[in-house]
Amino acid sequence: RVKQNTLSAYSHQMYPFDRLVEELDLVRDTSRSAIFDAMLVLQNNGGNVADFELQEGQTDQILEYGSKTSKFDILISVEEQGDYLSFSLEYNSDVYEREQMSGLLIHYKRYLWGLLSDSMASLGRINYLSSEEHQQVIFDFNQTEVAYADKTVMELFEEQVVKTPHQVAIVFEDKKLSYEDLNRESNNLAHVLKEKYNASVSIKIGVMLERSLESVISMIGVMKTGACYVPIDHEYPVERVNYIMKDSNIALLISSEGLWQKHGIAESEVLDIKKVDTSAEKNNPLRTNALDDASYVIYTSGSTGHPKGVLQTHRMMSNLIQWDIHHSGMTTGLKHLQYASFSFDASLHDLYFMLSSSGSAYLVNESSRLDYLALREEILKNEIEVISMPFSALNAFCLEAEIDEVSNHHIKYIVSTAEQLYVNERLEKFLENNPRVQLHNHYGPSESHVVTSYTMSSSQGNVERRSSIGKPISNSSIYILDGYKNSVPIGVEGELYIGGANLALGYLNKEELTRERFVANPFKLGELLYKTGDQGYWRSDGNIEFIGRKDDQVKIRGYRIELGEIEYALLKSEQIEEAVVIAKNNSQGEKDLVAYITGTTEQNINDLRNYLKTILPDYMLPVYYIQLEKLPLTSNGKIDKKSLPDPKGLGLISGVEYVAPRNEIEEKLVKIWQEVLQREHIGVRDDFFAMGGHSLKATKVVAKINHEFKSGIKIGNLFSTSTIEDLSSIIDFAINQKNIKLETNDLKEIKL
Repeated sequence: RVKQNTLSAYSHQMYPFDRLVEELDLVRDTSRSAIFDAMLVLQNNGGNVADFELQEGQTDQILEYGSKTSKFDILISVEEQGDYLSFSLEYNSDVYEREQMSGLLIHYKRYLWGLLSDSMASLGRINYLSSEEHQQVIFDFNQTEVAYADKTVMELFEEQVVKTPHQVAIVFEDKKLSYEDLNRESNNLAHVLKEKYNASVSIKIGVMLERSLESVISMIGVMKTGACYVPIDHEYPVERVNYIMKDSNIALLISSEGLWQKHGIAESEVLDIKKVDTSAEKNNPLRTNALDDASYVIYTSGSTGHPKGVLQTHRMMSNLIQWDIHHSGMTTGLKHLQYASFSFDASLHDLYFMLSSSGSAYLVNESSRLDYLALREEILKNEIEVISMPFSALNAFCLEAEIDEVSNHHIKYIVSTAEQLYVNERLEKFLENNPRVQLHNHYGPSESHVVTSYTMSSSQGNVERRSSIGKPISNSSIYILDGYKNSVPIGVEGELYIGGANLALGYLNKEELTRERFVANPFKLGELLYKTGDQGYWRSDGNIEFIGRKDDQVKIRGYRIELGEIEYALLKSEQIEEAVVIAKNNSQGEKDLVAYITGTTEQNINDLRNYLKTILPDYMLPVYYIQLEKLPLTSNGKIDKKSLPDPKGLGLISGVEYVAPRNEIEEKLVKIWQEVLQREHIGVRDDFFAMGGHSLKATKVVAKINHEFKSGIKIGNLFSTSTIEDLSSIIDFAINQKNIKLETNDLKEIKL
């Protein structure tokens, strides 16, 4: 076999490099060499060292040369000169910095010394950093120790109640609660939970409610008992809700009539919040929690086909909130827009920062969360000072609400969470026009409670389009390591490991996964690090540049998604034999989920989506579904994801008879849908969401419709009537009503 492979390889010994580049279909940069990016030259001139002579005890000498024109990005020449090796390095200064190239030579020299010192050493385990560099990236960049009060967030909130009892704490639509009211009602609920349901430190209590004052009261009430709070999104499919309740061993579910019935939950397992009397006066329950007790469980997507629960502590939240108050750069006593879902850990961060710093939380109702023009009006009407959103929502809001044209606002801070921040033109222009507004970028997985590092930008200067994720927050540490857990130098990519006070206890009921992801800290004895799977590198100023994931986990619209969970759900269908899901960037810079399947039965989009909706939440549903005869494989038998076809033009049929637009309104709607969905051949009876629509795309469609027709339709109209045929009727009615009103006004003027 070796002989055959070797002989067959000779047929390619003269394989032209330009043909290789051509067949790889690489994108060439015409401003640089079309062929080589790097060149290595090894020479043996057989001469002696002529240019320099080493002094006694000296092992090397680096000579600096003047600038010259570089033919390649990097040219490394190695020349034997007598008993020595001479290295010459030329580089393109438009691509690399001088410090990076000199560092390359120094690290290579140390690498060679490591090999000479231990000839049996594994190549990957040789640490080539100097002691000074190691000190900088491991210790100096992680000097974050700050002494904070030994208090839970419940104690911080209760202290604020004493300081500002009549300050508005929570606002939802036309209802509001003061700090005193919120504390009283949550105290009363806590006493009911303790006295009737034995709520205590070892108990887990779920909350499944719509956005409301009661949802906040329930959250605080559970945590006041010392029990562990488990938020559950009422929009989740029945199967997912039941799994979370069983996996977390919930002793009680706080919900409301209709929600728990919809999910088939027995009444004996439920406390209906509407039937709890919270009007009586009750004292604050005695503190029963230690800082390292479990405070709540946040469920995120899991690669095994089921979500996994991250067990978080009171210490994590307390450290985060006290950092917010003292060191985040944000002032206290402000009006905050509460946008994040209550099943998302960012919501707890938002609320407890507000409630521990005399702030007021304005809860966004469900319809306004999806209608960015309405959301803009809410922000202006309520004089909101802090906007906190996942990046995707923030990006869409800035575009659709035309934030750069907003002038009569009170915004002081904009906070981006959950994903890598890219500053779009609208946001950049808004910051330039409003130099007092600060932009905060927060990074951190649920395993380290959302904010592990942060960066703050002021518009008084250059705002980075692709913002770094900044530096570790107080009492947290971030290490960037290679595959052998060696620290990497500044500018070199590695995996992010997180440690410190913001570290979770692990995964609920998943001991093996916990051991795999929460590993021993090689730099601090007895401590653990969370292995994030995120890739990045240190900048010379101690900030971290985020690159992306090294596995199949993605973030879409702020939600962390394991692609394996979607694949598992698809394979549960008897009609599907194989399935693979990938995330592709669309033309608008957003990620779309694409599902590739095989099977003997021809599928259609509507049936597949309806099936998946019984298992997965909406944000995990693929945009494209492609059915293939077989999935492409690599030479070692694995699925070749790079060879999967582009989804455009290959999507499954919708399962709905194609009907072409029949009037002007339908024609314009088809054009809008094609532009937003990036699809062709859309019929008036196709379902918007079956064609790849989701909440962010829905806001774009509604904005374009209202711009085109001045119809004033709401985002809810699209969710309830998601075909062009039905939507056309609503728009036609709205236009006619508007015309009737104008005619009536004209008649009144005539009569007058």
